[in-house]
Amino acid sequence: MKSEHTGIKRILRAFGYSWNGLVSTFKTEAAFRQDLMLCVGGIALQFFIDVPTLHRIIMLFSLTFIILAELINTALETVIDRIGAEYNPMSGRVKDIGSAVVMLTIISVVVLWICLIVL
Repeated sequence: MKSEHTGIKRILRAFGYSWNGLVSTFKTEAAFRQDLMLCVGGIALQFFIDVPTLHRIIMLFSLTFIILAELINTALETVIDRIGAEYNPMSGRVKDIGSAVVMLTIISVVVLWICLIVL
């Protein structure tokens, strides 16, 4: 369906939809709230770590990947749940793969942080 809005009006409406997605995910997904708290903890931890400014910036931006991965995982799970409540092995695979994306993202961020702090 093509939007009737263009230009700045379309951008503002898109921002509103995105904001609604964040609020909805925060309200309904415990994993998203946990990941947000992990990121807030990481931001707080940076005040106690002596690293160069560039490393600090990279560390901060890396935390956004955790949130992005969780949002994608939540979107996948929502679509699967919309399709049907009955168990389906393919649906299970999709949910497991989404969960793996989040896990690997968190592991990657932890390894990145360790490398930036140590090196």
